[in-house]
Amino acid sequence: MPKDISRCIIAYKDIRIGEDFNGRKVMKDIEELAESIDQNGLIQPLVVREGGPDKSGEGNRTYFLVAGERRYRALGLLGKTQVEVKLVKGNSQDTALMNLVENEQRLNLEPFEAAKNYVAVMERFKLTQAQLAKKIGKSEPYVSQRLSLLKNTAPEVKVAVENGAITPTHAREMVTLPKAQQVEVLNEILDKKKSGKKVSVAEVKDETDKRKAALPKRRGKKPPEYDQEKVKLAREMFEGKELSYRPKTAILEQMGALCQLNERTQSDATKQAIKYKMAALEWVTGSRETL
Repeated sequence: MPKDISRCIIAYKDIRIGEDFNGRKVMKDIEELAESIDQNGLIQPLVVREGGPDKSGEGNRTYFLVAGERRYRALGLLGKTQVEVKLVKGNSQDTALMNLVENEQRLNLEPFEAAKNYVAVMERFKLTQAQLAKKIGKSEPYVSQRLSLLKNTAPEVKVAVENGAITPTHAREMVTLPKAQQVEVLNEILDKKKSGKKVSVAEVKDETDKRKAALPKRRGKKPPEYDQEKVKLAREMFEGKELSYRPKTAILEQMGALCQLNERTQSDATKQAIKYKMAALEWVTGSRETL
């Protein structure tokens, strides 16, 4: 994470929001926050990093916002010209992760927006779900659940959550259904709300469980056709040896060790060797189709 190097007062106009900033799509209660800041002052300063000289020609130094977008917007509404900031130093990955953590801690992001930010950071810095979870202090199932919510939820349900028509908890129950049935359950909830009835999460769970039980059972996949000559060659190679199979957790642990080794090494030859080993383990775990 970025290192806190100083606190200071800078001009509001010198603060920028970079293109890679994980900004909020929906900004809530900015007016209320502005009123609170006006009455009580800025309790928690903005977090910024230096961005070099201003290109406008005024000669001022530019600062990029790392965390505190709601506070930044609220200060703008108040017309503040000078603001207190915490100046941090770190690379782009550090500041992107700090921004994620800030959003989680200060005011929870809408789940789909949080998941989009997770995906953006994972893709930009080539992080796995496990690596991202560790870096932002969340459990891997927590991150996985958010990403699953983004991927498997019907668009109509996403809109309903964003508009506040249903809660994210309702959506998490509905996401286990096919998308067409998610929409059906959503419409039932909205119809009940129109008539003044409240729909609990437990009711949604009961409905989704009933619908899942009625879904046709999936037929088993056709067994794959293997190259019997290669199978025979392998059996001859290991004839007389007892083959044991590692548990999945042990394989994942080895993959994690290779990831760490790859980050530390500077040798191209070693990196290539690690790549081949990773490919083999990925094939074993089923995350890639071919070696």
